[in-house]
Amino acid sequence: MSWKRARSEDQKAERILAIQDAAGSLFLSADYHSIGLEQIAKRAGFTRPNLYRYYRSKEEIFLAILQRDLESWVGEMESDSMSAAALKTGGEPGASSAFAGWWVKHFTAQPRLPRLLPLMSFSLDDNAGEELLREFKLHLADISLRIAEIVRSRLPWYPAEALADFPTMQLALVTGLMPMATRSEVHNRVLEDPRLRIFAIDFETRYRKVLEQFILGVQCRQDADRAARDAGQYRDAGQ
Repeated sequence: MSWKRARSEDQKAERILAIQDAAGSLFLSADYHSIGLEQIAKRAGFTRPNLYRYYRSKEEIFLAILQRDLESWVGEMESDSMSAAALKTGGEPGASSAFAGWWVKHFTAQPRLPRLLPLMSFSLDDNAGEELLREFKLHLADISLRIAEIVRSRLPWYPAEALADFPTMQLALVTGLMPMATRSEVHNRVLEDPRLRIFAIDFETRYRKVLEQFILGVQCRQDADRAARDAGQYRDAGQ
């Protein structure tokens, strides 16, 4: 891209998108910490000073990319109406497994999101400007509400009081599992030792398994609470 000053809002939006696309493409094949503003500017066809007209830090660029990817992911789940109908199975056996598989399939279909989301807590939040961070958090709050509705519509039995915590729980799972599944060549060679295979984690497989266990745990807790209430009512009726 040959540099010309953006004169209109459309041209500015085009520049911003070019910067985000350049950074996003670099992230697909490189570690986040190895990517610098100079590389991003070069990939976008800008000079570094011109890039500063739109973003003041690498963190702000990747926070904007994360916002785009979250929107894409949640939008894809919302529009997957066929799966929504198929997954309305109440508390039937297999519902938790079916939902976990559906959820993880959509999540891992976003090529950057599994690696990018954990960075939100460790780098992006702390190094972005106040205005952009506030905008991102407001968008994240909306995303969380939409996720809660996605869960409610596909797992109708899921406790209403637990829906608000579901997005936070998923962030915790991804933030914990993804670094364990992202390994260097040296790490992979070490894990060829049969005694160390327990540390060879496949992210998609493990995330699905842990999510299924999490949902089953919520269901078991709900069943136990219901049984306790029923037992209490039975005792009260017998007095």
